[in-house]
Amino acid sequence: MNKDEFFDRTVLTVDFGSFTEPVRFHKVDETKREVLWDNLVREHHYLGYESMIGGRVKYLITMGKRLLGAISFCSAAYKLGPRDLFIGWDEKTRLKYLPHLLNNNRFLILPWIQIRNLASHVLSLSLKMVRTDWKKQYDAEPYLVETFVDRAKYSGTSYIAANWTYLGVTQGFGRQGKSFVFHGCEKDIYAYVMNRRFKKIFRPDTGRLPNEREELLKMINGIPVHFPKILEKIGVTSLNSEKFAQLLAEHLEPYIQFLGRKEHRSHLIIMIQGRLSDLERKSMEPIALAFKGAGEVRNMANFM
Repeated sequence: MNKDEFFDRTVLTVDFGSFTEPVRFHKVDETKREVLWDNLVREHHYLGYESMIGGRVKYLITMGKRLLGAISFCSAAYKLGPRDLFIGWDEKTRLKYLPHLLNNNRFLILPWIQIRNLASHVLSLSLKMVRTDWKKQYDAEPYLVETFVDRAKYSGTSYIAANWTYLGVTQGFGRQGKSFVFHGCEKDIYAYVMNRRFKKIFRPDTGRLPNEREELLKMINGIPVHFPKILEKIGVTSLNSEKFAQLLAEHLEPYIQFLGRKEHRSHLIIMIQGRLSDLERKSMEPIALAFKGAGEVRNMANFM
């Protein structure tokens, strides 16, 4: 690759199958080309670029004489609930195997490269490269790789097409130094098991992940059926009770992830039960009295 090839920004819109040149990866961390990688990501990736702390591997991606983009991997998140449930390990096991987990923290196809199916193809090839390079550089064989996709901007199509597994949604926190700060930006979590032995030993299973919507539907449908009368009272005639329950569960689902404590989930269920009941007063005090007793009035008020 020479300098002119790096700065060819003419739009490339072709079918992926028409290329005879293979996609290639050029490892650039701790080389002169790392500056180019940094600048491309700073200019064209929505997260921008910040210096990476800890283990990392960076690649420039080319096809023939064209620069296609950039991708990088770093150490995995120290703790990630959906990932850890998916794998099925406890705290001690997580700490032991964490060095074998990676995070695909940047993935950029340059905006003037418009080749259908290129992204998923690049993802698949990149895992083969990083598996070898990470082991060589850090003496730890990668077992699983994770990534976070901003659901407000992207649908994760390329990860799905590359057979990554959807694990759920983050809680909207980001690392800042040694602590975590709430930024409110929810991201979809995807993971890919890279090692067959790891898959055989731990048997990662999405069945361990909580299905919040099904739990909410079960809860709503278990409430004495008073909400059809409520719908009629407020003039909503276009929804039957089944559709109403589905829409309510869909509305409540994003909030469940923030209720990590068992009693908080219980408070939410009681609140919904009270709202959908035939109680004349729908404030927290009468709901708590009716469904939990006088001893829970203060706890329910504090929850709200």
